[in-house]
Amino acid sequence: IEAVAGDAAMEWIERIQKKVEYVSQKLGSSTDDLEKKLDQFLEQKTQTEKALKALQQKTSANIAEELAQKVDLRDGISHVIAKVSVETPNDLRALGNQILSKLDKGVVILGASISGKASIVAFCSPEAISSGLKAGEIIKSIASQIDGTGGGKPDFAMGGGKSPDKLEAVLSAF
Repeated sequence: IEAVAGDAAMEWIERIQKKVEYVSQKLGSSTDDLEKKLDQFLEQKTQTEKALKALQQKTSANIAEELAQKVDLRDGISHVIAKVSVETPNDLRALGNQILSKLDKGVVILGASISGKASIVAFCSPEAISSGLKAGEIIKSIASQIDGTGGGKPDFAMGGGKSPDKLEAVLSAF
């Protein structure tokens, strides 16, 4: 338990009052309406985040559709290999999954530079796996060329590396 009394108590109250006035000013509110204004601000933030997420999902669907149209057919198996721009490895995974769902039989290999590092994902349909392609092996091969590691199952694998500058050339060569 800590107690503040005398001049120290007055200084403490003044510091708190200045902080309340600062927050009120930043929110464009009087100190009396501060709680109401803060609640409105937080509600607006929540709505903005929902709208942003919906926009990101729509954008991702459009990118998936566009990339699914750029198929390279090899031995009857559709291949989509691309470097994309996403925010997180989970976004990369979701995009790859969307693209694979648009292909009959196929392989999807995506790479992205995220926070200064390379991230890669690979997906293989059952037909691609039965033809000898395995996502885990694909990722191991690519990751070794971008100074990284990775692996996974035959149908899905992820990896990363320290050299995002090599990513585009490695994907192009694949």
